[in-house]
Amino acid sequence: PADPGHAVDAVRDALVEAVRTRLAAPRHVPGTGIDPGPVPGMGPAERRAARGTPVPGIGADLSGGPASGALALLAAGLPGMPGTVLGHGTGAGERLLAVTFNDLAGGGAAGGRDDEELSRAGALAANPRFHHVVVAGAEETLPYVELDGPLTDEPGPSLVSAARHRARLAAGSADHFTGYGAKQVLDAHPARLADLLMDRKRRHLVRPVAALAKADGSVMVPARVYAAARRLARTPYREGLESLAERLLHRRLDDDGPGGAADASLAALTWGRPGPAARWLTGEALAEVSVRLQASTRRSDVGPGQRPGDFRARAALARQAADLRVLEQAAEIRSQRLHAPFLDNQVVRACRELPEALRVQPGARASILR
Repeated sequence: PADPGHAVDAVRDALVEAVRTRLAAPRHVPGTGIDPGPVPGMGPAERRAARGTPVPGIGADLSGGPASGALALLAAGLPGMPGTVLGHGTGAGERLLAVTFNDLAGGGAAGGRDDEELSRAGALAANPRFHHVVVAGAEETLPYVELDGPLTDEPGPSLVSAARHRARLAAGSADHFTGYGAKQVLDAHPARLADLLMDRKRRHLVRPVAALAKADGSVMVPARVYAAARRLARTPYREGLESLAERLLHRRLDDDGPGGAADASLAALTWGRPGPAARWLTGEALAEVSVRLQASTRRSDVGPGQRPGDFRARAALARQAADLRVLEQAAEIRSQRLHAPFLDNQVVRACRELPEALRVQPGARASILR
């Protein structure tokens, strides 16, 4: 078994190296050679804003979550890099531009962040190494407001919220750090509970199941989660695909969606389940997908060669990485480079060495990054 302490150290070293490599690279200076010259009543900053280009220098998202906070602190705190307080060290007083998106929906349905994360972002931004900018989101940044934006190579969930991403990134720097992928590489997919049962590590299920029961407020949650994890652990991949094909054929799509953390975890304890776009398909299209799934189970070599938790976690990471490509195209800001160190190969490899027993514990991502 992997040593938890050694695995966490490997993640730290990989993440620090990923940030350090980007800071050591040549800076990206926006708008070079395209300044139209002096305009009456407009200074350089106003002309830059009118062109829609970001601020020169290094910046980072500061949402209040552990991933963006860790990256912002790293980018601002590495010696001789942005974040050097004026008069100290080798820097010239350049502060890291930290951007917080403040949704006026206030923790609401539009995807706003709760007050706790906003207050945590404010506490971090009080560090003199940061220049904090809060972007206020109003009606023009609600989901589905702007669906006629730039064409992308493929569709993705970020298309419906491109306006909010563009507003946040427009306030950022030419080289902007984001925490995309941290949840997928560090957190445990609920299906990993089945992997622990397969390894006979039942005691490691106690804390995550208790946290789900507390969040749901039901004493029946532990029994339901354990039964679903045991059922998945005993279900071969071929049988899982056949079950999914049957669900599609009979249009059992969970249209109402999961109601809470426990329901979401129970729904994820499968080899595969219908995605959100399935409810938009006709019965004929769903039947065709079902036929293709059934045909794939007849292959002699069917199966991913992985356990269900590992398989689902890798699939979730691949989807997140694909959506980041869509987001970069849909919310592109001229002369800006986005950096997602959590999706770097060496960081992903280091995170894969984290033991499942550590991943499934409540608050594991925050404790690892801390």
